[in-house]
Amino acid sequence: MWDTTDMLDALAARDVAQVFRLVQRATHASQTTVGVATGLSQAQVSEITSGARRVSSIDVLTRICTGLSMPRHARMTLLLGEREPALDLAGQQADEAVRDRCADVTAIYSSRSDFVAEMPPHVLFDRATDIRASGLSLNLICQQYADNRLLKLLAAGTRLRCLFLDPAGQAIRRSGDRSVRTTIRTDT
Repeated sequence: MWDTTDMLDALAARDVAQVFRLVQRATHASQTTVGVATGLSQAQVSEITSGARRVSSIDVLTRICTGLSMPRHARMTLLLGEREPALDLAGQQADEAVRDRCADVTAIYSSRSDFVAEMPPHVLFDRATDIRASGLSLNLICQQYADNRLLKLLAAGTRLRCLFLDPAGQAIRRSGDRSVRTTIRTDT
């Protein structure tokens, strides 16, 4: 279903109405079922499918990708709005160089949107036993991970360590014009 011309065209155009129609046609799922899978109400799915509502939020598009279990190539087509991936030889060479130096790295994402599309916060954190976060990585915890889920993790014994930098502090001043890199690490 994800490799058909109609589906790829709908994904590239971010035509979620057509995506929903094609999914329903292929799976015989009701609007309610599509809504439950994507975190939308049946009424919202109906409005989207009829064209009365258009989806433009990356967060909602990401939820739709996850809820419909879209394969990676379909996610990228929807989120990037490109039908054909661009050929990037310099990027491929850079990726190869990084892979050679970082054998234990399992994935590299060019943007936060790509990362969140592939690894939603609940996938990262729900079974974690030790979470260490700093900088932008804290946004995943503070803004995109439900408080009640975090409280359950902590109650179950998960260790959470966060590094907050003082914007007026010496560490920020020393970084000067260099970008401060942030990482998030979960041990599951």
